[in-house]
This record gives sequence, C-alpha cells and structure tokens, in this order.
Amino acid sequence: MDLHCHGGYGVDLMGFPTFRDLDLVCSRLGRDGVGGWVPTTLSTSMDQLLKTVAHLGQWIHAHRKSRYGSLPPHASLPLGLHIEGPFLNPRAAGAHSPGTLQPAKLPLLEALWEQSRETIPILTLAPEIHPKSLLVKIGVWARKRKIRLSIGHTCATKSECRFAFEQAGFSQVTHAFNAMGFHHRETGPLGAAIARPDIFIEVIPDGIHIDPDLAHWLSRLHPDGICLVSDSTPASGTPPGTSHSFGPLKVTIQENASRVVGSQILAGGGLNLAKTYRNWIAGLSTHSTAAQKRELIRATENGVHQNPLRALGLTTRIIKGKNKISL
Repeated sequence: MDLHCHGGYGVDLMGFPTFRDLDLVCSRLGRDGVGGWVPTTLSTSMDQLLKTVAHLGQWIHAHRKSRYGSLPPHASLPLGLHIEGPFLNPRAAGAHSPGTLQPAKLPLLEALWEQSRETIPILTLAPEIHPKSLLVKIGVWARKRKIRLSIGHTCATKSECRFAFEQAGFSQVTHAFNAMGFHHRETGPLGAAIARPDIFIEVIPDGIHIDPDLAHWLSRLHPDGICLVSDSTPASGTPPGTSHSFGPLKVTIQENASRVVGSQILAGGGLNLAKTYRNWIAGLSTHSTAAQKRELIRATENGVHQNPLRALGLTTRIIKGKNKISL
C-alpha cells in the first residue's frame, strides 16, 4: 500500500492522462504487487492544480462508485489523492518549483476538496509558513473531512511540529529526512514524531533518498507508524535515460531514482513500492545475518501493508484469498 506515488510507466498524473492510461498504471502496479496507492500531485499554479485535481478526482470517484468493480481484479486500487504542495516552504522545495509555493488559505483548500469530488485523504503542508491560529482552523477543517495533515517540505523546528501534532491535528510526516531539517540539537519534524504511536512517518527505502542504516533505525524506533512509500514519478518503470514529463519538470531514471534531466536533483523514486521494498530486503543479505534479516522484515512488513491502511483509516477484508479494501 503506497501513500505517496506520483505515477509511473510514462504516465504523468499532472498532464491530464486519459482514464485508460490511469487504469493502466493501476494494472501495472497491481501486477507488481502494490495493492493500493494514493495518487500524489506536484506543486503547480493553483489554477492548474484545481484542474488536475478535478480530473483525477473524477476518475477516482467513478471507480469508488463502482466499488472498484470497474478495474481488473488484480489492479491496484486508487485510494484518493495526496496533495503534495503548493503549501510548502520554498527553502525546502526540493524538486517543487519555488515560484508556485504559497501558504494555504481555507477557501483554496475548500476549492481543492470540492474539485476533487471529496477524494483527498492526505494533504502535505509546511506548518511554519502558516500562523498558528490558521493551522488550528485548518486542522478543524481537515478533521471534518477526514483529511490527514502531513508535515513535509519544511524547515519547522521540533517545537513548531509539536504544535502541529498536538494543537492542529497533524498525523503524518512526508518522506522522512528529505526536504526537512534534522540535527542532533534541533531534530525538527522527526524529533517531534518518532515514538509517538499516533504519528505515521513516510520512508522511501530505496537506499538513495536516505541511507539504508537510517531506514533500519527508524523502522526499529517507530515500527507501528512507519509507512514505506515509493515517491515514484512518471519515469518509474521506464528505461533509464528516457525523458518523461512530470508536471513542469522533465525527469529520467538514473540508478533506480528519478532525477531532473540534466542535473542530479532528486525528483522522486525510480521504482514502484513493491520493487523498492524487495530490493531493500534483498540488499540486506550483504551486511546482515539471516536472523537480522528476518527481524527487519518483521519490523517493516506492516510498513507496506497495515500501517498505511491505518494511516488512511481503512481496514482489509480477506475474500477468496485476495485483499479487498473496506471503505
């Protein structure tokens, strides 16, 4: 179950793909072993984002209306939209265009919600660029709509993040360690989140976005809240060296990571979550005993299944040997 996936197989979610192409992504993900995914946006102009969210929301709404019977049995289920930006800190933009970033306003959030056909379960924001009074109001607004607020692309301090968690109802951290501060004297979002059972933490376990040892440590420190994600882009699942649109960017695969063409800027993951996780586990054999490997698999297997579902407020039902999502 992937909470953070920008698409793949050459299909750009920000480029108004046909519903047939979106269904193809579901089929390809499902065939590889991803049971459900949360299609994730990229920062762009608000006008463009509203149109994109309306397009993707219509597609998700149609599948929900059919209770996913309109997808092949093996397909990965689109579980709603993750809005990543533009409500981010320009000083932690990563591959997001800094010129598109801005603080959130309640009318903008409500417009996104309505245009999405009420299909947004996750919204990433940088808390420090918003007044505390507004954060609390956003928390009330999100809670009424069952939207999970996630801290990401941020320079927030541990104190600011604690306020977001405790007073504004934030419950997640977007791609841990990436596009956020962490220092042994100022531990930022992770210092506020680790060991809190009510907070879910995304981790990209590809050995590129963060050191594998750091991912191992976090899985042991926070086993009940770790959510492994791919952060894959439209270039994932395509041949290395080929160029693909990703919103306003052009991205390509280099050594299993998506990078902006002509640079070394990381733009996201290069593989879907099932392949990323399998590669990570396979790589353990080079520096772990069999017992250590089994221990880590036990510590992380919930991070690709149960924890993401819990983060979304969903449960699984086992029917005829296949996982079905109970909404």
